[in-house]
Formats: sequence, structure tokens, C-alpha cells
Amino acid sequence: MDRKPTRRPVGELSTPGASSHSLPPTSPTSTTRSRDPLDPGPYQDEDPPDDLPPSYTGPTPSATPINSRPPPPPSSIPGSIPIDFSLYRIPGATLSKDLDTLTITDPAYSISAPALLKLLRRHAKLPPHPQIRITGKGALSYNPNSTDFDIRISMLRYFVHPPDSGDSAWNFVTLLNDSAPGWRGGREPSTVPIVKGGLEEWVARYVGEPIKEKSFTLTKTVTNWNTTYLEGQIRNLIASTGYKGDLSITFPVTHSKLVVESVPARPWYQALAAVFQPNQTRRFEVMTAVWPYAALAPEEAHGSSNQWAVKSEMQFWAEWKDVLHAAVLDRKRGWLTLEDHIEWAMGVGWEGKSKTGLIFEDGAIAQVGNEFTNIAIRSVNYDMWAVHEFGGNYFTHVE
Repeated sequence: MDRKPTRRPVGELSTPGASSHSLPPTSPTSTTRSRDPLDPGPYQDEDPPDDLPPSYTGPTPSATPINSRPPPPPSSIPGSIPIDFSLYRIPGATLSKDLDTLTITDPAYSISAPALLKLLRRHAKLPPHPQIRITGKGALSYNPNSTDFDIRISMLRYFVHPPDSGDSAWNFVTLLNDSAPGWRGGREPSTVPIVKGGLEEWVARYVGEPIKEKSFTLTKTVTNWNTTYLEGQIRNLIASTGYKGDLSITFPVTHSKLVVESVPARPWYQALAAVFQPNQTRRFEVMTAVWPYAALAPEEAHGSSNQWAVKSEMQFWAEWKDVLHAAVLDRKRGWLTLEDHIEWAMGVGWEGKSKTGLIFEDGAIAQVGNEFTNIAIRSVNYDMWAVHEFGGNYFTHVE
């Protein structure tokens, strides 16, 4: 019997302790379009012909320096999902090196409850950035730490329910369960205080906290994503190439935290002394934005009873497996994008690679194509890989 996600009125927070598998809707994020900052506008000749009559429409304005002002970030990306990407950029905010945490120290958000509420609700509608990262090392060089390929796949579009589907958005917000220990405005996790006034009361408590060193965190998480299935498929695919290096498959999620900090100004000697003292920050970490890949967790789904925000993991894999296979053989480093999919479908740059292995059996060379190609051959006498170049016509299995 099919199980469908539970629905709640638009904009309602889930009650503390609600299951992460239920999917109450929030209003879909609207798309704001702006002029393409790369569009140079109407064409103008730099040097008009000398035989043209002078202009009588008024004086010619002075030219504006090209680099006088950076173009504004685009609110939408052509061919992408309907998200206002410019909202990820907040003036004065800093993004951590691992691209995980966006920290805001603007004092306005620590003294104004309406300003903080607006910021939190707006960013709860911006998804984190789930990815697949596939790295191979040590097979094509004498150096075991050398990178053979490093491929990233953005999964963002598969977590954003299309607004034109006629259904509500799947993302929702939960607050810390009353009985769960957590950061409730203290210097350590606790089960008190218990708040009944929802997000508004938590924000009011944060703003009203007299201690100046405090922070409020919005955490974003992805759920019901069958990464076990995807990892197994990826490992089988790469094993089919004969690759013998160190293979790593991870599923990082960036842009998953928004932290509002109140950091009081202190003399340098007090700031130096604080380094050697316990953390005195009062932390509020009670809000989580949930972005499900599917209605049910993999262990709860049976057969075709599940529903997906965009498409199933099997559908995703069917669309991308051949492109990933070609990228591994090409020793790609970087993002695997729609352009790679288009080029693979059109046969651009992949001739002779779709059926060729990266690593071969002892003393064997497989088909490599008609251009100079790096080939790794297992040495029969030494436990190492030697990299050689071969040119000319196709090489087929040679003992």
C-alpha cells in the first residue's frame, strides 16, 4: 500500500519531535530575474567613421571605467533551478574555507527580532548544496598520493521540487524537540528552557539575551537520500575500468549553516586573554531546515512505493553513469556538468574511451585510440605503476 508524504498548511513549522520523513510544504521560492551582467548591451563602434555628421542630440557622456563597479550577482542562472542565488550572498558575511558555514556579524540581526526572523525564514528556503565527490589516487604515478581523477557532481537540482509540478514544496523547518538536549542559549547543551512560542520566542530570547557574546544558528540538512545505492553503483562502474588505485567516494554538503554572531568589541589584551579561556558564547542552535530527496527513507521504502522530489536515484544513475564512466577514463578533475553530458552524447572528445580501461592486467595494453595517450602498465617484476606514452594506431590486447 503506497505511503504519501504528510502535508501541513503552507508556512507552518513542524512540531518538535516530528519525523524527518514527513514532508510538510512551505511556499515555493519565487524566482527573481535580472539582466544578465555579462550582456554588453547594444553594440557601439569604438571609432565611428570620419565622414559621419556630428551628433546634434547633446554632448557625449564621458566613458565609465570598465572596472569601476563589479556587476551584481545574477539572481537566477539560465537552465538552472528556480532559486534566487543572489540571496546566498550577504554583505559583510564570511564563508568558511570548506564552504559549509556562512557567518554574519552585523549587529542589526542581534538587536532586532523582526530582522533576524526575516533572515532566518528567507534562508530556510535556500537549500544546501549536496554533492558527490569521486577521487582516485596512486594508480597512474610513482607517487601514491598523486591524484588520478577528482570528479564532483552537484545534486542541488534533485532536492528542489519543481514549482510547476502543481504540488507544494517539500522542504520544511523543525525546531529542537522539548526533550532533546541541545544548545538552548547556554554555554553547553541542555534540555531547558522549554519554549512553546515557536521560532518567534526563540528569536526574542536571543535578541533579549544581555550577554553580548552569543550566536544563533540555522542548520540545513538533507534526508532520505540513498547514498549507499549510489556508492555501490559508482564502485562497480569504476571497477569495470580495471582501476586499481585508492578510490574515495564521499557525499559532502556545503552551505549547510547560517550563523548570526554577536561579537563585542574588546581591547586587544582582552581578546588575547579570551583565547586561553573557555568559550563564553551563548549558543542558540534550535532551528533546522530539512531538504528531503524522497518522501521515505531508503529503509522504509518498498518497491515503487516511494516518491521523489525530482527523480529517483536509479533514474539519476541511468542518466549519468555513461558520462561518469567517460570522465573517469579521461582523468577529469572538476565538476561534471550538463555540458559534459551534451558532449558525451554528441561524441565530442570521447572517441575510443567509452570501452577502454584505465588500468590493465600485467603486461597488457588495451585499446587506447589514435592519439598520444598516457597508459599505466602494471610492472610484472615490481609492485609499482609505470606511465608510458604510446602513439600511432589502436593498440589492442598485447601479452
